[in-house]
Parts: sequence; structure tokens; C-alpha cells
Amino acid sequence: MLASCATPTKVTQVWRDENYRGGNLKKILVIGASERPAMKRLFEEEFLRGLKERGISAVPGYALFPEDRTPKREEIAAKVKEQGIDGLFIVKLKYREGIGEYKPGKRTELPEDYYEDIQKYTGRSFGYEPSPDMPQRGPLKELVHLETNLYDGRTEKLVWSAASETVLEGSLDKSVASYVKVMIETLVKEKLIP
Repeated sequence: MLASCATPTKVTQVWRDENYRGGNLKKILVIGASERPAMKRLFEEEFLRGLKERGISAVPGYALFPEDRTPKREEIAAKVKEQGIDGLFIVKLKYREGIGEYKPGKRTELPEDYYEDIQKYTGRSFGYEPSPDMPQRGPLKELVHLETNLYDGRTEKLVWSAASETVLEGSLDKSVASYVKVMIETLVKEKLIP
């Protein structure tokens, strides 16, 4: 999406409770905190797919709660206990911003007498034609800032949190898949999931 080797998602900040000794999580509830059911489902399903690839049982929030709203803390706690869930992911959009892509222009040869005559110089400098070496603005992309929190299902305490940035360009599915892949890799490095 950005380049053939680059990922459109990067983790900008990570916090971990150093006192957490819960070990690897085995069954995780994933909740996309969004008022848009389609977006919520997309995040939850992609996390399910990524976690299942690592042998972790996962439950999507849409399977337990109404999709048109984010469930309340008490509702989540009741379902976590009822389902025997030991971990809870909550993904939340912090903010989004438009970003531009700039492409350098092509440099062209100037005539030999370009600087000799003030009229030629000022005529070209203040004319309406864009300079050939000026960058050209490309399509706008969107930079999405997300917060991903992981809670211990037994104690309801926050054990890990990550802030990230994802460039949305092209397929939304691919952008979400990139985000989930980076989050899961980060959790593996932190030894919170196998």
C-alpha cells in the first residue's frame, strides 16, 4: 500500500503492566468500539482470523452484543465470566486525519539566456505556469489513529495498550488486515499470546 515492503501500520506507543503475570491468553473477546456495525464487524472478524492462526480461541463482540452500540462495562463483565474468557481486546478510533502524497515534478533544462535578461527571468518567475520542479499533489489518504487495549478477563484490569497509526488507502480490508497483523506481532513479542 505504501511501498511493496512497507506496512501501512506502525505502533507509535506501547504500555504494559509490568506486574501482570497472567501468562499467555487462551480465549479472547474482541470488541470494535464503533457505532458503525460494518466497521465494527470488519475489525472483529480480522482479529478473529489472526488469533485463530495462532491457535487462540476468539469470540467477536457482535456475537454477544447488539451491533448498533458499544456494550457497557457491566454487560461485558457478565459475558466474560459466562463464556470463560481470559482476555478482552477493545479497539477504539482516537482520531483520523487527511494526508497528502507529493510527487516530485520533472526538472527541465533552462535556456542559456535565462538569467541574462531581467524580463525573461521575472516573466518566467511570476508567470502562471507551474515550475516544472515543483512537487505535484497526489491523492489524499487518511491516517487513522487507533488505541488497542487488552484487559485481563478475570480481574478486568488493563494489562497492555498500544497506540498506532494506519494509512487507509485502497482496500479498507487490506488496511485493517495490516493493522491486526502488526498488533498480533506486537502481542507475541510481549509474550501475551503464543
